[in-house]
Amino acid sequence: MEERLLFHNPWWSDPTRIDSDKNIKAIEKTSIKWRQEKVVHFDLGKDAIYTLRGPRQVGKTTLIKKIIKNLLKNNTKPHAIFYYSFDLERHPEDILRIFQQFLEFSNAYKFPESMFS
Repeated sequence: MEERLLFHNPWWSDPTRIDSDKNIKAIEKTSIKWRQEKVVHFDLGKDAIYTLRGPRQVGKTTLIKKIIKNLLKNNTKPHAIFYYSFDLERHPEDILRIFQQFLEFSNAYKFPESMFS
């Protein structure tokens, strides 16, 4: 389980690894400059839960990764940012175990993706 968490959160070992993320690399290669703050704004200073929903392949993951990159750029502690893609998780016990690990990061920004797709 721990290696899956590290796979989804490579910035824990090196904050610059967000730059190697496939979504970040793809968006930075395009000639179109996408500014997510013009599309959606999350006030991450609030104690709130935000949902990001939409059809497949419209940029939800890219938006999340851009937010993570901006958090790291603004000196947020890497271990305070928690991301997990639930695309391959199908067993309720595994999902529960992952959420239990989320609780260990009580003041972290959490980005669980595609939990019920």
